[in-house]
Amino acid sequence: MFAPLIKWETFKEQVVSIRDYARPYENAYNGIQASVERQDGLQQIISTLGQTAKAQVDSERTRLVEARRIAISEKGIYVALSFGVS
Repeated sequence: MFAPLIKWETFKEQVVSIRDYARPYENAYNGIQASVERQDGLQQIISTLGQTAKAQVDSERTRLVEARRIAISEKGIYVALSFGVS
């Protein structure tokens, strides 16, 4: 009558022991898997951000070149007016 209960308790203790022993490996695996998934997402963000950043840098460069051209033009006008050069 008690024999099956004793076998069950022993089996349950073994399963709990195996579970406790495997838990750090499971956590490590899940951490590695999450890291790989984040890295893939990060690479996608970097590639998208790279295109967006390039477009922003190009438009800023264009704006600065135009601002420089205008500043040089205005400087020329100011110098011409200051010295009475027509």
